[in-house]
Amino acid sequence: YQRCYCEENIYKLLELEEDAQYCVFISNKARKVPFWDPIKDVVVWDYHVIACGKGKVFDLDSSLPIGCHWKDYVRHVLGGHQLPEEYQRMYRIVEKQAYLDTLSSDRSHMLRDGKYIAEPPAWECI
Repeated sequence: YQRCYCEENIYKLLELEEDAQYCVFISNKARKVPFWDPIKDVVVWDYHVIACGKGKVFDLDSSLPIGCHWKDYVRHVLGGHQLPEEYQRMYRIVEKQAYLDTLSSDRSHMLRDGKYIAEPPAWECI
């Protein structure tokens, strides 16, 4: 696990977790997506990537148990909140094997002025 690298974290999880069958990208046009957390309160990210399958959600950045029931995830993380239009979420669902076969990240989106804004993972770029 490496903080701020959810797409790579989920890639690594999909390599190991049999119950995780899909990768889910969550974002919106404004790149302002709210997520609630029982411990961290609310965070707003430009996008987030989770995995799901067999009624479970795998979110390595949530304080809920990894592989929690999807109803708990929706209730506690996505919330039942009426969101203003700029915060409305869009979802892109990718099958596990397609994600594993096609993800490519050079981590350039994490560079500002030639320096990483968050420490990159120890593993090689995917």
